[in-house]
Amino acid sequence: MKDLRLFLLLTVGFFIMTTVSCTKDKSTTFVTYKKFTPIYMTLAEMNAESEIQDAQSMKKTGKIFVYGDYIFINEVREGVHVIDNANPSNPVNVSFIKVPGNIDIAVKGHLLFLDSYFDLLTFDISDPAHPQFVSRAENAFPNTKYRYSASRNAYLVGQLEEIVTEEMDSEVPEKAGWRDGSFWVVKDNASGGGQGGGSGGGGSTGPVTVAGSMASMVVVDDYLYIISGRKVLLFSAQASPSPAGSFEVGFRIETLFPAQNKLFIGGSVGMYIYDNSDPLNPVKLSQFMHFNSCDPVFVKGDIAYVTLRDGTPCQGAQNQLDVIDISNLQQPKLLKEYPMYNPHGLSVDDNQLYLCDGGEGLKVFEISDLQNITAHLKYAYKGIDAYDVIRMPNKDLLIVIGKGGLYQFDISNADQIQKVSFLSTNVEG
Repeated sequence: MKDLRLFLLLTVGFFIMTTVSCTKDKSTTFVTYKKFTPIYMTLAEMNAESEIQDAQSMKKTGKIFVYGDYIFINEVREGVHVIDNANPSNPVNVSFIKVPGNIDIAVKGHLLFLDSYFDLLTFDISDPAHPQFVSRAENAFPNTKYRYSASRNAYLVGQLEEIVTEEMDSEVPEKAGWRDGSFWVVKDNASGGGQGGGSGGGGSTGPVTVAGSMASMVVVDDYLYIISGRKVLLFSAQASPSPAGSFEVGFRIETLFPAQNKLFIGGSVGMYIYDNSDPLNPVKLSQFMHFNSCDPVFVKGDIAYVTLRDGTPCQGAQNQLDVIDISNLQQPKLLKEYPMYNPHGLSVDDNQLYLCDGGEGLKVFEISDLQNITAHLKYAYKGIDAYDVIRMPNKDLLIVIGKGGLYQFDISNADQIQKVSFLSTNVEG
């Protein structure tokens, strides 16, 4: 009997302890973070045909490219919007080139090159408002461009980026981590990004061509350079592009900027400088290391301007502008670093730096004194979540792409910059 009473006492005690433990209040908090959810697609889905369609509403814009009086705007992984910009005060959305998986844009003469997952597509833009399909180079990019998942029988083709606020327990990591198969970055004022870098490639004749600073596909002379994984792939810039070589650069390279027979490559851990005198055989000259972060590069004369930002899968924690002396290309030297909000694309002319600072908008700095750039803020337009910018070389016009849409500014008077037009995105949901 005594054993039975002891057993019952222990059982009741265990039940009470378990109940108290299960009903104990947890410490929770609401957290706003940027969530990157992997997107998988089968090969059949990736090989969907491209087509020319009527104008579509812009929703999630990416990289931009100017071709004469036209602007090509990437709709991330969907295709390209064609904008007639003959009158910058009234840009007209005229057509849409549906290209599944498209991220990058490049032009040579009257040929438009677009990536489509593993393939490279070419269009004739002699009449930019009515592009004509020319060719498809199948499997132009190695399979390493997209990681294959055997369990899903599909490829990892990108990530859905969204700002999420939800209740979490007290074990929330301080900055970033993996949760339910998604990478996420905690940030009080999480701001979005996109993609754009580089320069034109149409040669000295024909329409003026200019790429944004976020480009990872550019034309140099007669060759097309495309980032794919750790490598830069080379193709002949012809109606039917053919492989012309490749060279390995390093981990997570992102942007290309050709200038002065050199190739400046932005990566998550640094800026790489290559001598590109022989376009088929670029030679590495040096590498400028920086914090682990995503970055585009813009070069003007002996100075390279590099932006670093957080809130991305690069897992960097720096938001800054680096000003780098490249007068000695084999020994680039940091002149100054400036804290920023969340800098993305940028452009430079002789006296001005045009910077897209994410949710802080477009900023214009006078740069005659490289040691005191932020002390000379000439203009700030905060009504835009700015992603990339093009300073037109043949007119006093600034073209900016952001989450809200396409903005254009008259910069004929640096002290009184004026917005001349706005073409809005139409975001669903």
